[in-house]
Amino acid sequence: MDPPEWFDPYHTWLGIPPEEQPPNLYRLLGVRLFEEKGEVIEHAADQRMAHLRALQTGRHGALSQQVLNEVAAARVRLLNAEKKAAYDAELRPSLTAPPLPESPATPTDEIDGTVFDHYVLLDLLASTRTGPIFKAKHRPMNRLVAMKILSSDAPAGADLVERFYRKVQILAGLQHPNLVTVHDAGQRDGTHYLVMQYIDGHDLARMIRAFGPLPVQHALNYTVQAASGLGHAHAHGVYHRNVKPANLLVDRQGVLRVVGFGLARIEGGPLLSEENPGVELTVAGRVLGTREYMPPEQAISSASANHLSDIYSLGCTLHVLLTGRPPYVDKSRSALAAAHLRAPIPSIRGQRPEVPPGVEELFRRMLAKDPEKRPQSMDEVIARLQGV
Repeated sequence: MDPPEWFDPYHTWLGIPPEEQPPNLYRLLGVRLFEEKGEVIEHAADQRMAHLRALQTGRHGALSQQVLNEVAAARVRLLNAEKKAAYDAELRPSLTAPPLPESPATPTDEIDGTVFDHYVLLDLLASTRTGPIFKAKHRPMNRLVAMKILSSDAPAGADLVERFYRKVQILAGLQHPNLVTVHDAGQRDGTHYLVMQYIDGHDLARMIRAFGPLPVQHALNYTVQAASGLGHAHAHGVYHRNVKPANLLVDRQGVLRVVGFGLARIEGGPLLSEENPGVELTVAGRVLGTREYMPPEQAISSASANHLSDIYSLGCTLHVLLTGRPPYVDKSRSALAAAHLRAPIPSIRGQRPEVPPGVEELFRRMLAKDPEKRPQSMDEVIARLQGV
């Protein structure tokens, strides 16, 4: 007897709800979108097939065999490099921008009631080396903001406070749609704080972890927005020095904002006076940045990093958005630094054949070992990306 019409084998046996049917091959196997590791695909498929074989003696035996055949076919296709590449190229254009992951609920009564001047703390958003960042509310205006509180036991001691307020003054002068706006700063009982625009969204690193590599046009769009915000900062003599997906926030309207200027270097821009021609926001003498995104010259001397260094890091970020991984990956810091300095630049199109050749060419220029061979401004990066 045929099973009742209402019986849904995908939902009942594989946990795939009706709104996600028919499932793509990755969803069918229960692995992340565009999974690259063959052993992960193979193991997941084998588990699905064993589960479905166990159901063949029941009243839905014929139906379980049909689904098992689909899983087996998906396994074969995704374990064949050529067939997988062709399938991925076919699948990507059909994908819309991935929805932002839901933020985990944080009980507000744990910290609600802590007040800094007119601000009430709500949720903990992030913890940084120099202090936590909270979601907060400005009570008189009933406006949500992000508030960073400078930790009293943060490294560098009293010098940190001076650098903190230099950062506040400099970043407050940067007004751009792709940068976070600084609203306020102050201190309460000796504790210093910075109030910024609150972004209802998530960073690109989290998006990649949740959904895998992005559709090409979305990756290029986010890169253009990041380049626009960084270009504005460069015009004011502000060099980020830590460009990476985790420092690129996307709101629910798809607008990206560059954050994480804690390692920034400021030199010779219109925000500085003649008496104060250069400001270092960090402790001198340290190598600053994130190794997977750090250009060769910055690994040698963080003080030498400039706009061309940010272009290199943005190129590494573009690679992550399109492939799901940095261009160079190694557990050893010294090996990573050596790779950035000497290793061949990897091919994006070798992993994503549908990426336009012009994007590949630009990416390779952005990762040039010699800074003078890179695009010389973010405007040039934007023009090239908008022209492909």
